[in-house]
Order: sequence, then C-alpha cells, then structure tokens
Amino acid sequence: LVNWTPLHLALPAGWSIAAGGTAGLDSGYRTRELATQPFVAAALLRVIAPQGWSINFTVVPNAPHRRSGFIGAQLSLPL
Repeated sequence: LVNWTPLHLALPAGWSIAAGGTAGLDSGYRTRELATQPFVAAALLRVIAPQGWSINFTVVPNAPHRRSGFIGAQLSLPL
C-alpha cells in the first residue's frame, strides 16, 4: 500500500489535515466485483494530532457496479 498526501492544512493547537490518495494490492475483490482486481485505489484523509497519532479515513469507490465500495476508518499510533 502506498500513500500520497500532497495536500496539507494546518489547524489550531498543532492539529493538521493531510489529503491525497492511496493505492496497492488487494485480494478481497472478485473480478466480477472490481474489474481491476487485484489493484485498488482510494481517497485518503488523515487528521493528525500534535502528539503524532492520526485518524485515517479511506474511501474506496466501486464505480462500475456501485455495490461494494466502502469508507474505512483507522486509528494510527506512533511506536
């Protein structure tokens, strides 16, 4: 999975937002559901806290069939 977030917005109190895209390989789709299997691309929005953790929102459309797209949320913590 590769993330690319060229858009950045600084918010008050050290928070920030980064937006862009993500792409990679996925084995969860069948060819009938997503013709480009096994590749997947999505929009990515990251809300980043001053402490370094973030909440990431991923939006995966399924344009040809409009049945299996999704919006995912992820909590990302620094090690």
